[in-house]
Amino acid sequence: MTFRPCGPKKKRPLEAKRMTIVIGMLSDSGVVIAADTEETSDVKRDVSKLEEAFNGCGGTLVVGGAGGVPHIEGCTELIVDAFKKASGENIGELTEQFKEIIRTFYQEYVLCWPTAEERQANDFSLLIGAAMRKEDNREFSLWIAEKGVLRSVRGFRGHAAIGSGSAYANNLMDRRRLGQSLAEEILTAIHVVMKVKCDMPYCGKNTDIYWLDGTESCFPVRKNPLTRASIIERAESLFAELEMVNLEQFQSLIEADHEMPHSAGKEEINKQIRQLRKQFAALILEGFPPHMRCEM
Repeated sequence: MTFRPCGPKKKRPLEAKRMTIVIGMLSDSGVVIAADTEETSDVKRDVSKLEEAFNGCGGTLVVGGAGGVPHIEGCTELIVDAFKKASGENIGELTEQFKEIIRTFYQEYVLCWPTAEERQANDFSLLIGAAMRKEDNREFSLWIAEKGVLRSVRGFRGHAAIGSGSAYANNLMDRRRLGQSLAEEILTAIHVVMKVKCDMPYCGKNTDIYWLDGTESCFPVRKNPLTRASIIERAESLFAELEMVNLEQFQSLIEADHEMPHSAGKEEINKQIRQLRKQFAALILEGFPPHMRCEM
């Protein structure tokens, strides 16, 4: 017979989870990976959810995760180790290695739990971006791992998202213009993460963004020197202004009394749009090198 102590049960501490939003966009000019920085447990913490790695073949890698922190960090460590030891520049070989690592890890640490609730509680997803260089050639890849299955992100729009805000983020990225420059892709990523942070629970704090273009290796936007240091904050401020202008434009269109509109007039709205266009152009010019400002 088993006796249990009387009294109220102690509340079990919440395990740190990354409910999060992590997005990735793939194009002919590179890979952009972005994420919020809010981590939820007993308290909300501001942490980076993106890990970068380099190997001796000129390759760069970024990994982001959603779900339980121990599983994300454990699986990411194995992926990073495999990437650093990679002796070739072949994306196909990397894909097969990553598939085996994720499948084995998922079987050992998630599928081992006896109930569906426990498996769900231990579930996690990863988003992985890589750029490989061989002489003058560059090769880019974006992978998503869910339920222990790794798949490549393909298609003419080439994007993916994981975390609690993934459906919303994918809907926003579906609207992005084809043939954008890498600088425009980064601004798009800033806007998508900003919208998700504003509208979805468990997504918040700051934004981290990395680009992989095969020329400047892997660079975090937040940590760039000089004017690029504030590029995310500047872009978010401009996007907030743009939303206000769009609202004023909508109010002007539906205004019942066109003789005495309560909202801003058409000419004033057009003036604000022209000013914002100049500010976005200046941001791209000051914040990014020439090769990132060219459209594909």
